[in-house]
Amino acid sequence: MTLRTIAFKLLNTQADKDIIRKEQHDYNVTLRKVYNNMDLTQDPSFLESLRIKSAKIREYIFKEAETWHKKDAENKADVLIKIERLETKEHLYPKEFKHLQALKKSYKSKMVFGSRKQLQNRTKDLITHEEWVESRLHPMSFTGETSRYGNRCFDFEGLKNGQILYKPEASDVRVMLQFDPRKHENVLPILEDLALNKEISLTVKLTHDTLYITYDETILNGSNFDRKKIARSAPKPKGSSAYKEYWQNEFAKHDAMMKEDKLERILCIDSNPNEIGYCVRDFNGKIIETAFIEIGRDVSEGRRAHDIGLAIKYIVDRAIHFKCAYFGIEDLDSLETKDNGNRVSNKKINLEWKRALMERLIVRRCNESKIILRKINPYMSSFVGNLMNPNKYYDCVAAAVELSRRAVNMYIKGSKFLPAYDPNNITTDQMDFDIDLASFSTWEGLHRAIRDKSYRSKVKPTLSSKLFSRNSNIWLYFC
Repeated sequence: MTLRTIAFKLLNTQADKDIIRKEQHDYNVTLRKVYNNMDLTQDPSFLESLRIKSAKIREYIFKEAETWHKKDAENKADVLIKIERLETKEHLYPKEFKHLQALKKSYKSKMVFGSRKQLQNRTKDLITHEEWVESRLHPMSFTGETSRYGNRCFDFEGLKNGQILYKPEASDVRVMLQFDPRKHENVLPILEDLALNKEISLTVKLTHDTLYITYDETILNGSNFDRKKIARSAPKPKGSSAYKEYWQNEFAKHDAMMKEDKLERILCIDSNPNEIGYCVRDFNGKIIETAFIEIGRDVSEGRRAHDIGLAIKYIVDRAIHFKCAYFGIEDLDSLETKDNGNRVSNKKINLEWKRALMERLIVRRCNESKIILRKINPYMSSFVGNLMNPNKYYDCVAAAVELSRRAVNMYIKGSKFLPAYDPNNITTDQMDFDIDLASFSTWEGLHRAIRDKSYRSKVKPTLSSKLFSRNSNIWLYFC
């Protein structure tokens, strides 16, 4: 499942917007009341006191309030860890002591409904009371349902023409929402047909001036694997040989559909804070193309996200050009934000390295192009890649080459995760120290011995071009 949200500014009259604003106000009052009284959600008298009377919309609100509680608990747990770490120090610098007091105050504070920045501005009289109230209004959220023509609170007939009917349950409110459909004119007719045919759920968020529609892109592009629908026909009991064979056949059918008009090739990437290396390899082991993209560092957060988006688009376009059936990325799900011991490393890994953004963009573009995504264990990929491949490969490209080898072999029975350790196949050109490779029998042993020394290929090849324009902040190097 890959979710995408499209937004529209409402073109309704002020009278219609006032009606929606009142609905939004009642929704927010109910949401905050539920958040502050989670233990009363099963109390009939408490439910009767809520402004929202629809049981289904209350269910949406309960889930949202529960999510906020979990998020607040996670934030407080992180703050508590920082407090405990500072309190264990024997001596605190004045800046650390000030930070500790701020953390303790933050730990005791309640959740702010609205922007914290706006709250600070209000306390300094930089904004009016009306602006502060406006900033505290959260959008109304309505979860989509396939069986209710996309969403029970909206009628999507006319979506392609820029209008949908807002009709909340247990209410007499009926407002025809109007917006300009031209920006998404290719998507809206498909969404309308799918919703009216009970084939897609559309989650909607609504304010008095903006409409947000969220949908599953894999359904739109025909690349989804509907587990629930397929499970209805699965043989019983679960775990039987017939059950396993059924699912194997269904997965094989889905893969065959995704690989239509494509070749047995894979493009693998190795991502770093400011560089993305990639390798295109066929399943016979032949390397077709290797290159890496360098992204400039001295830019704003918004510009960096924009540049990453352009780089990912270029790389996926290369996969499409070579008719790759697969796209491989590192499995970094277990990699967490942490303190690496110095500010430079922390900034690179925790701020500049947009791992979640990269993965989200790759998943989206692979779904659009019906390319099968594979996640590959990155364990020692850079280490093995740099030592096994010729000197012509730059560091991140050498890692991408090793990842592509693993991706090709990962579903071959009997294949090993790491290549066989052979001192004769190890390139030592980048090492500025002497070491007896024959004294080691495994990659792990060699890694423990030289992991803190220089073994990476850091000499960049000749610049091929700047991507997209002469003023671009993205550079392309072919190896």
